[in-house]
Amino acid sequence: MGNSSCLQVSARCGSCESSGAFRFPWDCLGPAEFESMPKELRIVVPRGPRWASGIYKLVEGQIANGYPLWKSKRRKVWLYSTLDGKWAICGKEQEEASFYSTAGFVFCGTPHRGRMPEQMPRDWLHNHPAWTLDPDISVTRNDYQIEVINADFNAPRGLSEEVMRD
Repeated sequence: MGNSSCLQVSARCGSCESSGAFRFPWDCLGPAEFESMPKELRIVVPRGPRWASGIYKLVEGQIANGYPLWKSKRRKVWLYSTLDGKWAICGKEQEEASFYSTAGFVFCGTPHRGRMPEQMPRDWLHNHPAWTLDPDISVTRNDYQIEVINADFNAPRGLSEEVMRD
């Protein structure tokens, strides 16, 4: 625990304070916070390493440096919180090091300070061919889009049933 980078991404919650236990923010999430966690993220990297684009699924029960971890559904790449508190897309080397790293192929230049990847400003960078700021890199909730589509799908059906009764 002597590494100051770890302390920056760690916190104590009210229940930990009284026991003196040191915990990461992810450990302190209640059921409501966990339910609101994005289960899937859609990442689009239009330039740079396009293979980093795709759907990333929450790896339940696993954290990286105290924060949630998402894995690509198609490739062996992950979206994780780096030791210096930035969201990054990484590969096999970081996974083998249990994500104890600051490296990535794509990362957000702004430290997250507890915000989820889809809440970050569009100051993502990629390293293909050199480190380049790319405001067109996007991270959005994929599960939220599914909910919205389902909600929109149900509304017209209700209207058509109403019209059919008239």
